[in-house]
Amino acid sequence: MISPEGRAPGVGLRAELPSHATLRRRLIWLMGGRLIVACLLLGGVLFATWDPARGFEGFTASLLLSLIGATFLASVVFGFWANSERNPSLLVTAQIAWDLGLASGLIYCTGGAGSALSALYEIIVLVAALTLGPRAITATATGALLLYTA
Repeated sequence: MISPEGRAPGVGLRAELPSHATLRRRLIWLMGGRLIVACLLLGGVLFATWDPARGFEGFTASLLLSLIGATFLASVVFGFWANSERNPSLLVTAQIAWDLGLASGLIYCTGGAGSALSALYEIIVLVAALTLGPRAITATATGALLLYTA
């Protein structure tokens, strides 16, 4: 549909950042979703790679258990931070950075660049776009690319 000014909607307009209330609501969903997805993915990979003869002494099992514990700890810290933060975009940025690091650890445990879980980077870029807006896409995609090629 063409506007009265003769241009398509959204063309030539600056992208607006979400309001604080919208960002806070998205933040709550982001924290809850991260806990559920991280526990399922990390727990599933831990179960798939666990060797009963070695128990949890292997490097992969130890790293996965550390990532699970760190995810719960980060969620608690982010939860307290969310209650005290007046500018939620900074908190969301920290969570996106955490997600990139968490995905990198999981991808490393499952075969590196050849892992099927490298698609997690795409999901994180999508989450950044939904929570922070269009400008965050470039920064998040650049960070994901650097971590993927490291």
